Amino acid sequence: FVRSLGAASVATSVAASAPGAAYAAAKTGRPACGDIETCREIGYKKDAQDAIDNPTFKLADNVRYKKLFAGTGSDAVSKDSIVDVVFSISQSRGGAYMYSKGMGYEPSEEGLGRKDTGESYRVRMGSKDIPVGIQAAMVGMKKGEKRRVELPSAVGFDSSDWAPAPTTRRGKATIVSYRRILEGNGPSSPPFPAETIWDVQVERIGRKKGE
Repeated sequence: FVRSLGAASVATSVAASAPGAAYAAAKTGRPACGDIETCREIGYKKDAQDAIDNPTFKLADNVRYKKLFAGTGSDAVSKDSIVDVVFSISQSRGGAYMYSKGMGYEPSEEGLGRKDTGESYRVRMGSKDIPVGIQAAMVGMKKGEKRRVELPSAVGFDSSDWAPAPTTRRGKATIVSYRRILEGNGPSSPPFPAETIWDVQVERIGRKKGE
């Protein structure tokens, strides 16, 4: 779910970054790493090292996440925290953007490319403010930390009564389309458990519920 180049492409890209590599490749008609097998081997090694440096964490219900940015401070999200987050949601298949809150650019009725207002979204852990799969992936996050979560539909929007809801026309349209994928749309389009990809960043960790 974190997209990467193929081994040969990665290797060629790495080799091409070396001084004179582009000239050598153009002159010989071959990749600077020598031959396709060598390039592929370099690519495999880079992929393996990336998996070590930035592993994918697997949770219950097939929820998976990668840490994109480290957080700061000693406070961490727990199962009963109140947390302010910003997020962006995309479809897993094809990576099509759906909608966001406080992160990036949000297309709206005011025109494509309007800058997001920067507002955050409050999550009361243990409530239905956000899907349970996202809550599971948020546990342990610190202020400023950003994670990319692969969210199966079984612990997705249905688990939060379809919150957080989009506020723009385009966002609402993407949710309607996504529900049709999950529920099916006639004999030619049977139900399909499509996953979503969430980029979630913690802005603030507040008091725990009841404190």
